[in-house]
Amino acid sequence: MDWLKGKISINQPVVFPDKKYQDKYFIGLNLYLGYKEILLLRKDNNYSVFLAIYEKIEHATKLDFDRAYIVFQAAQATSTLPGSSAECGVYRGGGSALIASVNQDRKHFALDTFEGFPDVTSDIDIHRKGGFADTLIMDVKNIFQSYPNIIMLKDTFSQSFPGLQQESFSFVHIDADLYASTLECCEFFYKKMNQGGIMLFDDYLVRDTPGVKKAVDEFFSLKKEFPIVLPTMQAMVFKL
Repeated sequence: MDWLKGKISINQPVVFPDKKYQDKYFIGLNLYLGYKEILLLRKDNNYSVFLAIYEKIEHATKLDFDRAYIVFQAAQATSTLPGSSAECGVYRGGGSALIASVNQDRKHFALDTFEGFPDVTSDIDIHRKGGFADTLIMDVKNIFQSYPNIIMLKDTFSQSFPGLQQESFSFVHIDADLYASTLECCEFFYKKMNQGGIMLFDDYLVRDTPGVKKAVDEFFSLKKEFPIVLPTMQAMVFKL
C-alpha cells in the first residue's frame, strides 16, 4: 500500500448534533471510519480484490476509496442480474473501468461528452459549462482497451440515449453533477432497470452539486422506490 503515502489531506468543517445525541453520533462515526481498518486486518478477500483494481484506475477517477468501494459492491451485487451496466459522467474513465472489471461478460456503456459539462446548467447548479474538461479522449480509450465489454458513447446524454433503446440495465452509476443531466438520466434509465437493479447517484449530498439531490428527490417522490442515503454522500435506489 505504499502508493497511498502522502495522498491524504483533510481540512473540512465538522458540524455536530445536539449534545443529547453526541455519544451515539461519535460511536457511529468511529465505526464508519474504522471499517476499512477492520477489512484490512481481517484480510477480507473482496476488499483486497477491490484495492488491486482501484490501484490501477486511481489516477483516472475522482472517486475516493469509500465511494469507489460502494460502486464496486453495487456492481458486484447486480452482476448476476440480466441487463447491462452504464455510467453517466465518465470523466477520465476510472469508474467505468472499475464497474466493467466486475463482470466482463456484461456490456458496460460509458456515456460522456469527454469535453466537460454541456450547456444544460440551471440556477441551482454551481458547476458551469466546460467543467471537468481536463480529459484526453485517447487516455480514456487506452484505459478501456483492457475492458472489451466497455462501449463508449461520446455525446451528451440525451443524444446517446436513442442508441440504448433496446437495452435493459442491472446497474447504472450516475455521476452527472448537474440538475438537468441527473434528471434526464433518472427519466431514461428508471424504466429500463430490471427488478433488483441498482441506480447509484454520486455527489447526492455534496455541497457543490445541489442539483443532484433536487433531481433525485423530485423524480422519486412520485415512485414507489425511495433513495437510500449513504454516509459516502451517495444515494442508492433498488428497482422494485
